[in-house]
Amino acid sequence: MKYLLLTIMVILFISVKIVKGQSIIEIGFFQINGNISMDSKSNLLVLDGGELIDISTPTLPIQTSPKSPWIWSISDTLKGTPSVVLVSEDYAFMGNDWSKSLFIFNISNPTYPSIVSSLSLQEMSTIRSMAKNDSILYLIIDSNRILSIDISDLTNPFILDTCTLEEGWDFDIALDSHYAYITGYNKGLRVIDISNPSNLKSISNIGSDYHSIAINENLAFLGSSGRGIDIYNISDPLNPYFVYAIPGMEGDIIWDLEYYKNYLYAATNGLGLLVFKIENNKGTKVASYKKDGGGQCFSVCIQDSLILLSTLIKGIAVLRLDCTGTTSNSLMLNNDYVNVYPNPANDYIKINNLAPDINKIEIYDLKGSLINRIQNISKNMSIDISNIKAGEYSIRLINQEKIITKNFIKVE
Repeated sequence: MKYLLLTIMVILFISVKIVKGQSIIEIGFFQINGNISMDSKSNLLVLDGGELIDISTPTLPIQTSPKSPWIWSISDTLKGTPSVVLVSEDYAFMGNDWSKSLFIFNISNPTYPSIVSSLSLQEMSTIRSMAKNDSILYLIIDSNRILSIDISDLTNPFILDTCTLEEGWDFDIALDSHYAYITGYNKGLRVIDISNPSNLKSISNIGSDYHSIAINENLAFLGSSGRGIDIYNISDPLNPYFVYAIPGMEGDIIWDLEYYKNYLYAATNGLGLLVFKIENNKGTKVASYKKDGGGQCFSVCIQDSLILLSTLIKGIAVLRLDCTGTTSNSLMLNNDYVNVYPNPANDYIKINNLAPDINKIEIYDLKGSLINRIQNISKNMSIDISNIKAGEYSIRLINQEKIITKNFIKVE
């Protein structure tokens, strides 16, 4: 019996050591301030300021388009920055607030993107969201209008119909078959019949105070402005009904939602990125990510195994959800215990508490250019920065599985 108990204890000990919860690993980062909207296609991320980011090497996302904002130089009529971005195959659709226009760009060559056409929306105001279904583009305009635009000829887009809705402060749109689902403050979830794009019809609405939406089959996931996430059954678009809720985000705005392979990803105003496993009419939080300096996240995209997250102040995080349930032999990096100082710094920076499995340190400027790479690593070390220009830099601490990014300022 004694040996049996000992064997059981050893087995339990081993089990405890290898099992862990799911986690989000930061594997890359692109520094840029003020980004709100973005969209992606294979290995390419398009930001609302016109920046095109190559993510084919996730640990080192780099800007492929010209360093100066390329969209500003394409047309004198295109001023300011786009507020909404949608990517479809080799084209990017951008809604611009300043010029009150829709712009279509060819991004097949990310280094030299080009404008295809534009459509003036001068009588409109803010373009809040857009979605595409075959050759029709749907735009949420102002706070209570939906437009259908024929883009069968990308060089000559034109408006098919404008449907003015009862005032509701609408924000997001998702399409499913012959229906568009729109979220807003006052009217909650609106359902629009788009079976005839030239004759849009509002057919139902339910709830209130929703900001974002994601759809999977017969379920609509609605991000609220303070209550969490509500899930509705939309199998009958005329009569959507409440199924269940995911609480725990009270008081926080859910800016964006993305559903992918039974996981729901929520970009929030203050809590960072939250990930929920969706099964059996229940959403269970399995992981979260919050960048140093704040959790204000506006947009999330899923690209194959990567999670792309827009953080307002810091930039774009390239993440991966670890669902293996087992630990690796790696000691992993711990952001809480690594110190980079002094900050600001003049001649050198010191790094303390480096884990022994860190095999590389890299320093980048704000444009994503590599400034220095160090491969001779010690637990506590100094790095000479006397020969680099004054400005803001990021330092990446890299092992086989993860990258941790710290920022520092070089002063003269």
